[in-house]
Amino acid sequence: MKKTSILFLGWLFFYASTPLYSQNNEIDQLLNLGIEDLLKTEIVSASKTGQSMSTIAASVKVITAEEIHNRGYQSLQEVLSDLPGFQFRDIQGFNSYIFQRGIPNQNNLTLLMIDGVQINELNSGGFYGGMQYNLENIEQVEIIYGPASALYGTNALTGIINLITKKAKDNRGLDINASVGSFNTRKIAVGFGFYNPKKDFGLRFSTRYLTTDKTPLKNEYGDNNWTYEIDNFEKGLATDLSGNWGNFSFGFNLINKKASMATVYNTQYSDFSDHGTLWNILFVNGQLKYKLEKKKYSFLPQLYYRNSTVLPSTIAEIYDKEQYAYYRPGNMVGVDLLNKYKINDKLVLTGGLVLEREVLSQRFGIAHNDVSEGIKPVPPRPDMTINLLLSVYTQAEYQFLKYLTAIGGFRYDKSDYYGEKLTPRFSLSFRKGFLSSSLLYNEAYRAPKPWDYTVGSGNPDLKPELIQTTEWVNNFKLSSHFFLTASVYSSYMYNIMVQDRSIFPTRWVNQGKIFINGLETELSFRHEKLDAYINFSLTRTLDVYKTPVPEISENMANAGFYYKWNKKLGTGIRMNYAEKRKNASSGPSVNSSWHVLRFPTIDPYLIFHADINYRFNKNFEASLFVNNFTDEKYYHSSNRMPDRYPQARRSFRFQLRYLLN
Repeated sequence: MKKTSILFLGWLFFYASTPLYSQNNEIDQLLNLGIEDLLKTEIVSASKTGQSMSTIAASVKVITAEEIHNRGYQSLQEVLSDLPGFQFRDIQGFNSYIFQRGIPNQNNLTLLMIDGVQINELNSGGFYGGMQYNLENIEQVEIIYGPASALYGTNALTGIINLITKKAKDNRGLDINASVGSFNTRKIAVGFGFYNPKKDFGLRFSTRYLTTDKTPLKNEYGDNNWTYEIDNFEKGLATDLSGNWGNFSFGFNLINKKASMATVYNTQYSDFSDHGTLWNILFVNGQLKYKLEKKKYSFLPQLYYRNSTVLPSTIAEIYDKEQYAYYRPGNMVGVDLLNKYKINDKLVLTGGLVLEREVLSQRFGIAHNDVSEGIKPVPPRPDMTINLLLSVYTQAEYQFLKYLTAIGGFRYDKSDYYGEKLTPRFSLSFRKGFLSSSLLYNEAYRAPKPWDYTVGSGNPDLKPELIQTTEWVNNFKLSSHFFLTASVYSSYMYNIMVQDRSIFPTRWVNQGKIFINGLETELSFRHEKLDAYINFSLTRTLDVYKTPVPEISENMANAGFYYKWNKKLGTGIRMNYAEKRKNASSGPSVNSSWHVLRFPTIDPYLIFHADINYRFNKNFEASLFVNNFTDEKYYHSSNRMPDRYPQARRSFRFQLRYLLN
């Protein structure tokens, strides 16, 4: 289908729903979030302190707990798939890769956080985009677009995703959620919250377990790339514990992801096994916060601990009857001393000091033995390195001429392994009536990890990857129900790390450069029974030869609505469209640049999802979710062989939910 037809269909789909707006309001107040309430939503990711959505000088999106529930999102990828500016490389394996604003990567250019504490893997800098997150315990997902190293340091090149968990004060009682579905998918989630308002004391516990065989890939289902013996499972366990007592609060998150490594290698016509592998990684986050707030001064210190470990039970590959076990531990402890001082009605200063100590693996600990021995190999503990980080960040916000606000800030980082880095940010915003318009300039970087310096033949001279972005963000409150956002940006990324294949073993070097220009726009409608949206992304990513970079669709669009017929019944439909894109069977290197490689084309796709929710009473609810209900056959790209990965066809999931408040 041609681009113009797709866009016209999306707009027609949106406006065809408008006659429903006039029906009487019979919906629960909780589900009746209008544009005014949306703009008052407090966002903490953009400035590290609470700030209403309408006053943020950045492109921001928020996905609420109600939207997660109504749309039946199972994974982080599904949450982001309905937003502008996100594209995906899902190899239907141990990880799915998320590209924000047109830059292919290993999930290491976006910061993923849970309650403000990073969940990116310590040793690689990337995060996992699968089904292991406890989405049933998420109050809202905050997405900040664009570079953010001036506040958060390394890895925040293309944006921030912050999963804000539910707290006991607003989520008391018992919540049980169970579902079964296609591909042998099963899930159980339980949450419980207790809060004493007199003592301002609360505790909330939540846990979720999900298992799935994922989409079938056996033989012809996977374009004849795997055998009938392939196992392609994914299992995720996530547990959250949070609490508060007056000005003190704490949080704990444990995430264990288990998945098959079968799709990483092409089994047909090779000696690799497509069954018997296991990628087993554990994430543990803990934090302790204190809030001291005076009339003009706030002190918000935070102590945190992070651990990301590829567990020794991992069998990463089986080759020629040899099974290889991997082990890669990593941990870090840090403190963030955040201060905010309101000098007067026009000037606000924010600043802080960050101290971190991380212990990382220099390489994998690897062991192997014969599969026929029936004993799993035990990998040794690898050599570890200790790294210290000192960071100072500051920001000034000044309001002048009544409607104008200027923000300037920077962050200085001094690390044991990548040296010193100074990252600035500037913005100028105009806000009056229905219009909010901001002009932004941001820089960011991704520092090499100790892993990058030593892999292969090693390169001690690696430098951080850098990006510079200029952006114009506009928000239009067209009425009390319609809201329009539009962002135009231009980015230049350089010092990109690429593989030097002129030597063996290979190594990483700084050589790549790319230019990204984009447009992101969304029109949303919120009123009584209807919540509807349509968005569009135009993304052009070019190399130094002005050739489009593989894996990036130039045009993408999403649309959807959710309609509450009455207090009991709600239905919704969502649409995702992506234009054709080039595949990437191998990445850029010194001796083979992007522009001379031949890439097959991944066809465009248009997929639809539907959901229906029925509430029997105030405690009990049933839902049916149908993904890809037109049974579209479509593919994602990959930087590995095989080149094409079939995505999930039509699937069903039935869910029951019990609430006792």
